[in-house]
Amino acid sequence: FIISGKGGVGKTSLSASLGVKLAAAGHSVLIVSTDPAHSLGDSLDQDISGGKPVQLQGTAADLWGMEIDIEAAKKEFQAVASSKKTKDAAESFLGSVGLGALMDKLVDLNLGEILNTPPPGFDEGVAISKVIDFVEKDEYKRFTRINLQ
Repeated sequence: FIISGKGGVGKTSLSASLGVKLAAAGHSVLIVSTDPAHSLGDSLDQDISGGKPVQLQGTAADLWGMEIDIEAAKKEFQAVASSKKTKDAAESFLGSVGLGALMDKLVDLNLGEILNTPPPGFDEGVAISKVIDFVEKDEYKRFTRINLQ
């Protein structure tokens, strides 16, 4: 489930409540927050920071929480964006579509430095990358329901 909406409409409360309800119905549930303000841990009264699933205490249900570490994701993104492999791939692609001259202009730019201030929508981009992780990585296969907000 993806719970979204503008600030202050109850996404965190809904996500936490839905997680508890699904876990009570027998599902293995992971509740995930991509919000940089991270109020999910406060709502659950537990430390779920660190970007890894944490089993919630005080319940017999199979209920887990996780707050995505946006700063760690930003650093990881900057490392990838600044890597020689990324530069070489961009150069190859632009050359293959006849835009090699554009790459010559871009070579002087350090994409990692440009991205020190994340662009608008970066949090949503991290959320999408986590959805891909949830689908592809074995560590998340145990969960029958994942609430992302």
